[in-house]
Amino acid sequence: RFSAPITLGPAQSTIGANPPSYPSVAVDGRGDVAVAWLNKDTAGRLRVVVAYRPAKGHFGTARTVSAAQYDSFQPQIGVNGRGDFSVVWQQFVKDHFEVAIATRARGRHGFGAPMTLSSSQVDAEFPHIGVAPGGRIAVAWRAKQLMHDSSFIEAVTRSAAGKLMPPQVLSDRSLDAENPNVAMAPGGKAMVVWEEGNSTTIGHLGAAFSAPGRSFGTEQVQAALPDHEAITPRVAMDARGRAVIIWVENPLPGKTGPNFIRWAAANAQGKVGSPHTLYRAGYTVSPRVALSPHGTAIAIWVRAPSSSSTSTSLLSAVRRAGGKAMRLAGRISPAGAPADDPQVTVSSGSATAVWLWHKQGALYSLYASRRRLR
Repeated sequence: RFSAPITLGPAQSTIGANPPSYPSVAVDGRGDVAVAWLNKDTAGRLRVVVAYRPAKGHFGTARTVSAAQYDSFQPQIGVNGRGDFSVVWQQFVKDHFEVAIATRARGRHGFGAPMTLSSSQVDAEFPHIGVAPGGRIAVAWRAKQLMHDSSFIEAVTRSAAGKLMPPQVLSDRSLDAENPNVAMAPGGKAMVVWEEGNSTTIGHLGAAFSAPGRSFGTEQVQAALPDHEAITPRVAMDARGRAVIIWVENPLPGKTGPNFIRWAAANAQGKVGSPHTLYRAGYTVSPRVALSPHGTAIAIWVRAPSSSSTSTSLLSAVRRAGGKAMRLAGRISPAGAPADDPQVTVSSGSATAVWLWHKQGALYSLYASRRRLR
């Protein structure tokens, strides 16, 4: 049963015309929790702050993590099996964004000094972090050359011993790429997925795999269905490093037709297999996926009759460990309760989904649902 909500501190989602940033939470195997979000300091700078709670304690005072001289955005936090929390964010430095990271080692009072991950020669935004229980970290972000419009995906890895690899370009530089998502296996295998395309090349899915101690391999492309483009991919990995990827395919501009939820599996060596169509509807958004350690996959997404409809619902599908097919598992959200912004995670043999419900003219409410995984 969920506890009553508590207030951790004041928050700001963004400043100016920048996209909103949302809180990020990580929980280790002992039950220790850290939450990262944004708040303005006394000088009016937007800073990353983190509140920590031990498993058998209470949240302490939120502490500022990011540097005082920069406005910061898009915090993402993760934790390894030792209980070391690492948070990444983007910060505005002079005329561009850089991606930075700070780590709080277990037993330490606070986070260490921030370290810049991206090059000063690129605009680096929207970082996503993956942290393996063994301590290896992968961070991916959308990058642009300064004074250029085309974007690409970069990533770095940091070993459990703290060795940081230089940024590596993962996507096709002749195309635009964005929306990176990172997953990691307990042994340190990593996979990054993203969307990629331009005005002349149909948008498709890109993926790259990295084994511990190695750089990311060559991009693997998953083509979209005819007259469709692949967007908003998400990826998850099991204990052996096998992955499941899920994404949406929309009709191309000027084309009509249904939306699709599609998925593909990757083996423990990072080879992505053929894509499968899971669901088709008038409108689908926000695909999410989580894997149990043994490989049971739970996927969720939001559907609606059309893009203008407020009659949304949260649907789910399950692939059993060792199975080849992902099967629809029904509606999660209550009838008549529009669903938005879902998230899903797997722990201790069950999957937990949370999402927002919004009734026109009313405030948002938070829903949660749990499903036992056999």
